Amino acid sequence: MDGVYYFAVTVVAAILVLSAYVTQRIVRDDLSARGQKLAQIVLVWILPVIGPILVLYLHRDERFEKREYQISGDEPFGGFPPEP
Repeated sequence: MDGVYYFAVTVVAAILVLSAYVTQRIVRDDLSARGQKLAQIVLVWILPVIGPILVLYLHRDERFEKREYQISGDEPFGGFPPEP
C-alpha cells in the first residue's frame, strides 16, 4: 500500500508542477490578450493532464515565432545576403 501511495503522490506532484509551469508561460506571454490568457489558465487547471499539454502544444516556442526578416532592395530573392 505504501508504494501505491508514493506513486500517487508523485503523479499528483508532477501534474501540479506541469500546470504551474504552463501557467507561468501563459502569464508571461506578450502575444495573447487578457481574456485568452484567462481561458488558457482555466483550461490548464480544469483539465489537469490534457489542458497543460494542449496549451503547451498551441504555445509554440517564442524564439521561432518572433523571427523578423528584413528584405531590402540589394538582397536577392529570399532575403539572403549575396555570397562573397
